[in-house]
Amino acid sequence: MAVKKVWLGSTGPFLFDDAVLYIDEEGVIAPDNQQAIATNGQIVVQSAPSSPVHVVRKQDLDDAIGDISGLTTRVTTLEAQMAALTPRVTTVENKFVFGTFDVGVSGFFDTVYTRTITYVKVDRLVMLTLPLISGNSTMDFIALSFVPAFLSPAIVGLQYPVIVHDATNGFDWAAAGFVASGGGAHRLDIRLFVGAAGFPLGVTKTLYEQMIVYAI
Repeated sequence: MAVKKVWLGSTGPFLFDDAVLYIDEEGVIAPDNQQAIATNGQIVVQSAPSSPVHVVRKQDLDDAIGDISGLTTRVTTLEAQMAALTPRVTTVENKFVFGTFDVGVSGFFDTVYTRTITYVKVDRLVMLTLPLISGNSTMDFIALSFVPAFLSPAIVGLQYPVIVHDATNGFDWAAAGFVASGGGAHRLDIRLFVGAAGFPLGVTKTLYEQMIVYAI
């Protein structure tokens, strides 16, 4: 706080100390430190501000933000729209589910063992990440049992291509298809359909980790 200067047009500078209180015996000006200009009326400024240090008039603010007389109505409308949107968002969230499930794997010399499958389901779209499965073949296909029914198509027998490998045929395409089974569960059968009638018995067959995407 120090002595400051003020000009009125070309007249000045006039000095004032902004550490000194105004003295107004009528009490019109509230006790406050002196400023460049203080009044209990208004100051009329005819020109729009054109510099960062110019004062801003009410009409400048009105021009900048526009007519706000209908703002309350618009806010009310927006609130109503948001309230209507909330159930829709909830519906979309409910259609998006993800998780894991364990399957029993068969088709190998080893006794039936389990693997974990990761799934994502968005409405009727399903994405399954099949795990790495490898071992000596006892059947010409790989069976993944106990797939949850809600991830299986209503019409079974649809085919989804996956990549497999066996010691005799090398890499080959296979079809992964659902078949219904008892107890409300389903089974995912993986069978070769290019280059061989099925997996040769007694050789190593491998299903590499991969994703299949289908609609139900």
